[in-house]
Amino acid sequence: MPMPGDDFAQGAAAPATQPNNEAPAGLADLQRELVAERGPQPYRTFGMREIMDIFSYHPPTPEQRETYEFINLAFQQCALKITTLLPNGPGKTAAMRKLADARMAANAAVALEGRF
Repeated sequence: MPMPGDDFAQGAAAPATQPNNEAPAGLADLQRELVAERGPQPYRTFGMREIMDIFSYHPPTPEQRETYEFINLAFQQCALKITTLLPNGPGKTAAMRKLADARMAANAAVALEGRF
């Protein structure tokens, strides 16, 4: 069964872009439905000061060190359970990667004191 974009992958000309940067037909309607259902989703912009803050080292305070230790222990315990209980395969690998990402996000939340 042909998939959308198959003709492009086989060397056909690239599809034309929408004029005036408009969304493809139907996509604008879907976006309007989502906004009506969920409300507008704010976009966050980042200034130079925020970027420098987010991507800088923040030495932990004694209170933060205790929080880091709690977070890391909780994620280690969860990782051990995943390793023990789940069968090897892509799902287990995805779970471990997402767990590692969640741990990093939790630690960043502590380091940045909720600023990001």
